[in-house]
Amino acid sequence: MNLTHDAQTRLDAYLANLRATLARCKTVDAVEIERDILDHIEAETQDTPHQISVSHLNTVLDKLGKPEQWLPPGEVSWWDKIINRFRTGPEDWRLAYMSVVCFTLGFIFPPLWIAGYIISRSLLARNNDSPFQTQPQKWLYYPCLIIIQTIVTFIALFWILVPAIAIVDEFYRDIIPYLSHYMQSCEHVAESLGLRTYDVLDTALIVFTVTASLGAWWLLLSISLAIRPKCVRAFYHPFAQNFSSLKAFRLTILSLLFLATAYAIHFCLYS
Repeated sequence: MNLTHDAQTRLDAYLANLRATLARCKTVDAVEIERDILDHIEAETQDTPHQISVSHLNTVLDKLGKPEQWLPPGEVSWWDKIINRFRTGPEDWRLAYMSVVCFTLGFIFPPLWIAGYIISRSLLARNNDSPFQTQPQKWLYYPCLIIIQTIVTFIALFWILVPAIAIVDEFYRDIIPYLSHYMQSCEHVAESLGLRTYDVLDTALIVFTVTASLGAWWLLLSISLAIRPKCVRAFYHPFAQNFSSLKAFRLTILSLLFLATAYAIHFCLYS
């Protein structure tokens, strides 16, 4: 057969997929089927006066169908079908399957979620940053995207609590003398609730620390996101393409509510 270079490459890939698909099938002679396919292609293209182009070859291969059609029904297990799909399927589907594997095994070894996230992002880039071109695939690579983005979001929002509470716990005894103004208010609350004064003070201090630290950090974070909304759209792609500076101010409002709560605790106990 007089094939162009691209057509020869396409034919070699098709035959390689055929051999891989039939490798575990015992009742089908892969060599004989390959010979029949080559004979059919030659018969279909023998009247072509020039080199056979890849588009012409694809027309013939489309008539022949996918290599999976040569498998006898019921002989190949579901697991072998998955392996064949992974080995012989299009590269974008293989990337999607790899993402699912990383997501599943990530519950045993969490760093695999990072690998799955990278694979999923590469798949998005391969599809020209438009995941909706391949609707079925998104259910395979979305899980790794979502779990990594959720973890990063949680860390970005609440990491400040770790150093804030650690500092209060470390210097608790040192700051108690400076809280004498709050003790009288705590005594009144403790008497009305039947609790110890220091229990009320500890609770008020914890709530104040949480609301003040989160409020201050979220205020800075919301301002940063309002200045650079492109960072959010890039990291949370494809779920936050409509994120704007205006939406970042929702976090600003929440941060102001937390700061107001912290101030209210201070005002009530100090007055």
